Amino acid sequence: MGRRPSLSRLNRFASAREGGVIVWLALAAPALAALCALSVDVARIYNLEAELQGAADAMARAGAVELDGRSDAIQRAGRAMNTLVSNDKRFANTPAGAVQVQSARYLSSLPVSDADPVTADYVTADPREARYLEVTVRPETISTLFPPRLAAGIVSVSLSAKAVGGRMAQMCGAAPVFICNPVEDDESWELERALNDPSFRGRQLQLRGKGGSAYAPGQFGYLEPPVGGKGANEMKDYFAEVSPAACYAVSGVTLRTGVISSVSEGLNTRFGDYQGSYKKQAATYPAASNVTSYPRDNCFASATCARVGDGRWNVVEHMRTRHGSPASAEIGGTIFYFNYAAGTVSPSTPSRYQVYRWEIGRAGGVPPRSDADRRVLPVAVLNCQNENLSASSVPVAAFAKVFLTEPMGSGEDDVIWGELIGGLRGGVDRQARDQVDVRR
Repeated sequence: MGRRPSLSRLNRFASAREGGVIVWLALAAPALAALCALSVDVARIYNLEAELQGAADAMARAGAVELDGRSDAIQRAGRAMNTLVSNDKRFANTPAGAVQVQSARYLSSLPVSDADPVTADYVTADPREARYLEVTVRPETISTLFPPRLAAGIVSVSLSAKAVGGRMAQMCGAAPVFICNPVEDDESWELERALNDPSFRGRQLQLRGKGGSAYAPGQFGYLEPPVGGKGANEMKDYFAEVSPAACYAVSGVTLRTGVISSVSEGLNTRFGDYQGSYKKQAATYPAASNVTSYPRDNCFASATCARVGDGRWNVVEHMRTRHGSPASAEIGGTIFYFNYAAGTVSPSTPSRYQVYRWEIGRAGGVPPRSDADRRVLPVAVLNCQNENLSASSVPVAAFAKVFLTEPMGSGEDDVIWGELIGGLRGGVDRQARDQVDVRR
């Protein structure tokens, strides 16, 4: 007699193994769910951290662009940091929206090693000294999905970000020359104001080589080129070339000491005067489209000024002898009236640079752009009295432009006569370079 059907089914069920995986799956399900939650948490934390760091980097760069050493640099940097960029965060507990700045510090320099902290010693409130901007964004919290019992108390994570942006102004494609700040010993002027005030830009500078044991305001000297040689022939070529292959950073330059008599020969190619030998053909060193020399400030003739003139020069005589005594002329957007009997001009005295450009236009030419004109000499301006000029890296107070009013002499007459016509401006002057990046 066979087994009863019900007992046979019970035995088969007891020995069956097909559903064992379901049991293991049931046991592993909590761990698998926790791992999935952990992977989601890691991705959310990574994305929020990237959002905050990207915002800090962008704000630091936007603000650092404005750190140009001018009196309102910090004000402009703060405005740029807070208004010119907008970076959203979407993974924090707070609603989606823009990342906010928690704090900002302006720094005059950075530690040599990135591992060293940026202490209060590096912080400055002087817009002329601010070279770097440190931005810290407001912390954001993100709650984890990982089960709290397994997370050992890590229920939420707070994240923040910090970045330091820096602006490195450079002068490239220019002769290796510096001038001592002409207003460094004049309490009534600041360099920034002198570079931007038309009444100062019309004053003539008598830039002499180093005299005695120290440089003085209004003197000039040579920079050591970062590439190539620095002998007399190489330096001559640097002054003759249209765009020498060299750059100089505002953070520091090195002086090339000694007298270089051949520099005047290189500089005077801009006036069509070719003396001595050159490495390349004369066509490589073109003359300016206008090689006229202009009268010096009257005070130099009367010896009532030493290095910086007063902007009063005999433009009336220049107009009489060069241009047939016109009664008036529109120069630099202003109409000037000349009284030849009295020897006066009104409403003011135009600068030699303005007259120079007017003369080119009057001759049927196109007034030269300042970034391509051969008679505009880009220079580094150094505070020669307050800096250690023997150091390997002397900070640059500003990069400026000097209009050459006459050829340079030699020997005792190795003087650069010119007008300070403003600072080098990024996006306007070919020689100006601005490198803005995140430093740490």
